[in-house]
Amino acid sequence: PLADGTLISQLTPLRKNNTGLDLKQLFVGTSGVYGVITRAVLQVAPRPKQKVTALVAARDGDAVLRLLQRLEFEVGDTLTTFEAISRNALVITLQHGTAVRSPFAGELPAYLVLAQLTSTLGPAQLDLEALLQATLSAHVESAPSEGIDDIVLDPKGDGWHIRHQVSESLRAAGRVLAFDLA
Repeated sequence: PLADGTLISQLTPLRKNNTGLDLKQLFVGTSGVYGVITRAVLQVAPRPKQKVTALVAARDGDAVLRLLQRLEFEVGDTLTTFEAISRNALVITLQHGTAVRSPFAGELPAYLVLAQLTSTLGPAQLDLEALLQATLSAHVESAPSEGIDDIVLDPKGDGWHIRHQVSESLRAAGRVLAFDLA
């Protein structure tokens, strides 16, 4: 309830709702001044038995979107992460990040895509690495003009190391105008 007694319900099955202002965030940290949270939705999911990550070099934003569409269609709910890092952000991260190196030989791509699949099924039931490799290979082979120049499987987590250093590296470079799309 709000401070005046009005009840507001924002219980929703959406994982992330970014269609407007997130009203519940106004309550966080106010010690009940604006209202009191009386119910919450908690989704508990089993821990994944498998994770496989790939780093993909994309030539442009259209190539990133085509790849996302292909992965969503081919691998469905096993796609748990899809993030794109621009060349500009990657250059700054390579300059200012701690122990960061480019996963690609030669020129940096316009976009570095970090794609991760996870599954609660074991490898005997679903070979996640083979699924990701086959899907990415089919995407590149179906039309070389799809804008994908390189694909690197990432068992060591180098992509995540880069991703986690982007924000701080950008801040170290100076003022940042940031945004987040989902």
